[in-house]
Amino acid sequence: GIFVATCGHVVNKCKNNIKNSISAVILHHAYHLYGALKGKSGEETDNKKILQREILREADIVFTVGPKLFNSLKDYRINNGIELNPGCFKTNIEIFPEDNLGDRGNRIMGSGRLSNEDNHIKQSELLKNAFIEYSKDKRGDHILYLLGLDDSEINNLCKINLKDGNNIITKKFTNDREGVFDTIAEQSWFVMPSRHEGFGLTGLEAITMGIPLIISTNSGLYEQLSSHPDINDYYISLEIVNDENINKTNLVNALNEFNSKKSEYKKKALKLRDYFNQNITWELLVKKIIDKSSERIKIEPIFPIKNEMEINHFIENLKKKSNNNRLKLLESICNEILGSKNLKKELHFGKILRGMIVISKLNIDIEETLTEQYEESKGILFGD
Repeated sequence: GIFVATCGHVVNKCKNNIKNSISAVILHHAYHLYGALKGKSGEETDNKKILQREILREADIVFTVGPKLFNSLKDYRINNGIELNPGCFKTNIEIFPEDNLGDRGNRIMGSGRLSNEDNHIKQSELLKNAFIEYSKDKRGDHILYLLGLDDSEINNLCKINLKDGNNIITKKFTNDREGVFDTIAEQSWFVMPSRHEGFGLTGLEAITMGIPLIISTNSGLYEQLSSHPDINDYYISLEIVNDENINKTNLVNALNEFNSKKSEYKKKALKLRDYFNQNITWELLVKKIIDKSSERIKIEPIFPIKNEMEINHFIENLKKKSNNNRLKLLESICNEILGSKNLKKELHFGKILRGMIVISKLNIDIEETLTEQYEESKGILFGD
């Protein structure tokens, strides 16, 4: 809601008032893919889609969180989006290297915005019913932990617990991320049975903590995982259909599968976490943002110099500076050139050329002004 109401148009308007700026928008949900699932009318859903499309088309760069939202750009008739795939989160919470419960039971968790309004999407009711069916013939302490419910649902489940003897722990949504990771770390498995997820960051939180994952196939995170064949057996996929009895049966079967191979799936979950930390990282995501953005940004030259006369004027003024100040400026020029060496040549040719001319003409007193940065820059520029 914030995206449509304020942020998108504000970002795009800012670029028109700030010199040499561009606007970038990150698409993190597509209203038209799930509006009806929340009971919204077609008119309300279409209005949001139209407003969202306007914002996306105004932006210079459109990023999407994961492959599912990237593919949804076709519905907006936008063909120049950039897909971003987040890595594991940073946390100080200890990760258990193996299943810590043994035969004493299982801790099963689902989290997210599990309010009544979102229930048909997030499927907390399905998870609750499947857990009750799964745990009725199990010994030990089997616990379902639901994080993100609203007050009415919490009160309802507390009454059901008291009446039927179910062990379902309920809590409201929280912004305490370390607290969430601490709770996830204590679980045996994590379940994300959503009917629709643009991405599914809660599943990524489970991967971060090395917790075995059951994940809906209709999610961006599943599409990301399934694009890496080497890790396809490190999690259990769950196909959600329009038959609640089938969904319940499939989820109970998945829980029983985990229960029969707890140690094996725990090892796979830790391998999945290691795979992310090596191949799908925030560092790679940031690099992609920088690289892709640089392809679309008009880079200003180091100096506001347009011709040879201005270059000569600049250098004459530079010669009047003390050696120390001249050295600082020269180092600044060299560092600028070094910073541009990994970027596309056609965008930076003018920038490098101006730096090259200036450095070449500063060879007076060069013994005093040679620096490590200069030597490296000279090698880049002249191939030495």
